Amino acid sequence: MDSRPHRLARYPSWLTRWIGYRANTPPKRPDYIVWFWSFIGAFCGLSVLQAVFGHAHYFIERGTPSMVASFGASAVLCYGAIEAPLAQPRALVFGHFISALLGLCITKLFSLSPHFQSLRWLAASLSTSVAIVAMQITGTTHPPAGATALLPALDDDIWALSWYYLPVVLLSSMLVLATALLNNNIQRRYPVFWIAPATPPVAKPSPPLGTPITERQTLDGASSTIAPTLVLAEKEHRDGAMEGIAAVSRTAVQDFLDQIGFVNHKRHQDGELRRRVTEITDTWDFKETARPHINNALEMIESVYGHLTDLDAKVAVAIFTALGFTIDDPNVLDSLAFDQFHRRHIDSTFHGDKSPLGLFAKVANQMVEYYPSIAAGTILVSALQFVNASILENATRGTILHPKALPFVEYRRSVSGVSEAYACFIWEKASFPAANCYIQAIPNVCLFINYVNDILSFYKEELVNELSNYINDRALVTGTSATDVLRDVIGETVAAAERVRGILGEGDARDAWDAFARGYIKFHIDAPRYRLREVLGDDFFVEE
Repeated sequence: MDSRPHRLARYPSWLTRWIGYRANTPPKRPDYIVWFWSFIGAFCGLSVLQAVFGHAHYFIERGTPSMVASFGASAVLCYGAIEAPLAQPRALVFGHFISALLGLCITKLFSLSPHFQSLRWLAASLSTSVAIVAMQITGTTHPPAGATALLPALDDDIWALSWYYLPVVLLSSMLVLATALLNNNIQRRYPVFWIAPATPPVAKPSPPLGTPITERQTLDGASSTIAPTLVLAEKEHRDGAMEGIAAVSRTAVQDFLDQIGFVNHKRHQDGELRRRVTEITDTWDFKETARPHINNALEMIESVYGHLTDLDAKVAVAIFTALGFTIDDPNVLDSLAFDQFHRRHIDSTFHGDKSPLGLFAKVANQMVEYYPSIAAGTILVSALQFVNASILENATRGTILHPKALPFVEYRRSVSGVSEAYACFIWEKASFPAANCYIQAIPNVCLFINYVNDILSFYKEELVNELSNYINDRALVTGTSATDVLRDVIGETVAAAERVRGILGEGDARDAWDAFARGYIKFHIDAPRYRLREVLGDDFFVEE
């Protein structure tokens, strides 16, 4: 894939979205959404034309019709078939203008004949025929423009405008385009291109075996480049590629935040939570090793679970998180007896164990005090799966992924993120004694949790060439680029969030979800390890 960032990628998304630029293709909208905006766009666009030409004294005095009829047909394309090549700005503006110019010139030539009135039919036919060929040659084919060429010969009002017809057509095109940019970019994307569609890149030949580029091979021998958002070029161009990563990551992250409707906000420290957690963690033998993980856990709980009303539940989630972060630390990982965890959990020999794994098992078992039984059971299973996933990752490290192993990639991602536990943490027993009000949303919440982490950690992982992650693994086994997978994951994440809100309906359960979703995104944005300040800029961040 072309590694050059789009020329509009450097500008803020609030500006570029209104001229059709997106880092990622927007998700497909339901038909009723398309129908709604097609109606609104056509109504507004045609109303603007009639308001300008039918009510402005400047145009009325010159006998300008309230609308050039061919623009009614343009409305079908520019508001109803917005992805069609024939509806793009180049075709709209230049197609109409070229046709108007040719139609007017040919009709004026016929008007030199004393038999002009009897030959107007011929002038009309010739005008449209020539205009069609001219649009084909210039790459500006716009079917409604055929009528624009026809009108000088058939419509006396248009013929009376003479050369003034050209600026009227040009202004009409610009008004239709301006309305389309505003209307079509609310929930859709327009234009797909301004001048010419993107040219598909020519695939590079696979390098010889042993070539040290960022490429991995599947078991069937097919190579799949899994470089960063733009699929990196050779390593000697690494500096330029870094700029490409930053540019595309910036637009991808901003596009995701726009689609999800995120607005940055302050995180408030919880003094009592910090005091309670400190009392507990000060008793840990490994507290110094765990200190950075404890701080990260506190920041996460304050951002993500600040809505919890039960302080005891909040403390338990913070301890669970601090221990999870500690266990996942590569410096701690190899020293832990993972292979004994499940057996010792089953035979209850973890009692009194003060190691990170022992304390992790203890706090997971205690969740039944703060969450309904089905949720507490889910949290416990998720904790066991997390430890199992750590063993799995160690066992499969360096394993070549099979091209048919997409389900394995999805499975490994689902068990390694502890997403079921963190989904259930949203609704504590004190406020939601029964899980029935939210249990059906859990699968979509899990997907949201995993994918948001994948989206917002992608930039920092690509910078250090850390390719063993879900985005790159999915790209590898599906034979697509990391860019395409990132775009798809963003769309899937936004759709999952919408499904959660639909399942929960109005009320406290959805309010808790909304608070969680905002906080979860904020935690990732604020965390220095994700380096998103480099992507979003200082102005995006809120001083705490």
